[in-house]
Amino acid sequence: MEQCQSIVITDGSGTWSNVAVDGSGSGGSGIEDCPNPRRSAAAPAAGLPDDAIVEILSRVPARSIQRFKCVSRAWRDLIADPLHRKRLPQTLEGFFCSDDVEFRHGVGGAAAPWNIRRHVHRSFVSLPGRSAPPVDPSFSYLTKVPSVRNDMRLLGCCNGYLLFANGRVSEAYGSLGYIVCNPATEQWVAVPSAGRTYPVSQAEAPTYLIVDPAMSPHFHLVHIWQNDFLGEIDVRTYSSESGAWCHRSSDRRQWQEGGGWEEWVNGGAMIKSMLGSAFVKGMQRFVIFDARRKADVVSGVDREGKTCRNISLPDECGGFALLIGQSQGLLHYVSEHVDHEGNCSQWSGLSVWVHEDYDTDEWVLKHRVSFLELFGKRDCSAGFDYNALAIQPDRNMLFILQNINRKLMSYDMDSKELQVLHTLRSSDGSFTPYVPCFMESSVLLANKD
Repeated sequence: MEQCQSIVITDGSGTWSNVAVDGSGSGGSGIEDCPNPRRSAAAPAAGLPDDAIVEILSRVPARSIQRFKCVSRAWRDLIADPLHRKRLPQTLEGFFCSDDVEFRHGVGGAAAPWNIRRHVHRSFVSLPGRSAPPVDPSFSYLTKVPSVRNDMRLLGCCNGYLLFANGRVSEAYGSLGYIVCNPATEQWVAVPSAGRTYPVSQAEAPTYLIVDPAMSPHFHLVHIWQNDFLGEIDVRTYSSESGAWCHRSSDRRQWQEGGGWEEWVNGGAMIKSMLGSAFVKGMQRFVIFDARRKADVVSGVDREGKTCRNISLPDECGGFALLIGQSQGLLHYVSEHVDHEGNCSQWSGLSVWVHEDYDTDEWVLKHRVSFLELFGKRDCSAGFDYNALAIQPDRNMLFILQNINRKLMSYDMDSKELQVLHTLRSSDGSFTPYVPCFMESSVLLANKD
């Protein structure tokens, strides 16, 4: 007989169920009810209707939902039921991957300002133990629509929704439109261009998607244009509720009046979009290089583009910025760190910081791991030896790509366990983490193909 343990589930007002669970922690298809003759008497939840159980489960973290699948066959089927999973929190399913990258050069081979061209992501890598989500990597339900181009570029993901640029990089950006879609429900909607035209030779203006289906069916886009470090900036926002773009004046005097943007105008800043972004505490967070401070800074913009707030990184973090992300409701920051003694490096590896106090902007060192533990050698370089891809949104885990052998790995900060998940065809291109949302949207429903 397998050893069993007891899990107590509460709804915040007191204990309502004490059920036996097998100790494997597995959520696979071969789960059996734990053989306990007293189980029926010890589990008052067995008498609750399914809707009541689902309502309680909808209030617990996504990580717990996955563990509760091993309570019994009945609970596993209850949680996996398409009618119920719309109400339950989901966890990271995997990554959309693309290795289609194009670098452009000037006449005669001279280097010119480069553009990255990513076509629609044609592959999806599921994490081990996760059932493949109902996602068509080719997004054929989008590409067969006449108004949607086949060379869409995936810009980002937020709470299960994807944002695509609908058009080619070689065209004036002002002519580009957008597609917002939910691949789990195959719903989508087209969004018009932000209305600004500028030369292709300038850096791509990032556009961020902000949506929280649990709070509202409506979404927002935040489009930020900059002219290098010259202090010229234009922010435009789109709301699905109004169906229109709004923009703030790029007049320097207005930006200097407040709202946090004055730091961008007075000192100059550039967005480092390759380091990721995260929607935390009502603001879209990303990393910028502040020319005045000569340092990386985490910046945050509200969904209307009216307020910008910059957060200094801790002085002691040092190193090289790699990634920001959201985990367990808090902003996380990952850096490459090297401790030197003389001309020798005494320790080199990754440092993970968490932003816990938004009133004092306090960063707390959460974890450090050496390259020796991760890769078996003391010195490594981000972008060459490895890439930090993402932070698990509901547990203390990093996802890392080792470039030399194309290994996608996970590192558990609690158990310090390193696990190889997949061997990829290529280590180039982009990796977009995906947490599905099975809730249908009234905003996207009218345009479902």
